[in-house]
Amino acid sequence: LAGCGVTAVYGGGYCTFSDPRFYSYRRTARTGRFASLVWIEG
Repeated sequence: LAGCGVTAVYGGGYCTFSDPRFYSYRRTARTGRFASLVWIEG
């Protein structure tokens, strides 16, 4: 991301494997859904 000029990234400290608030196939071995939200202001 930094190589593309992105200077603000938030939420990078979260771990989807260990945090039960997030879906993780690695943790539960069940399929599910996961989404991200990205936007560019300009």
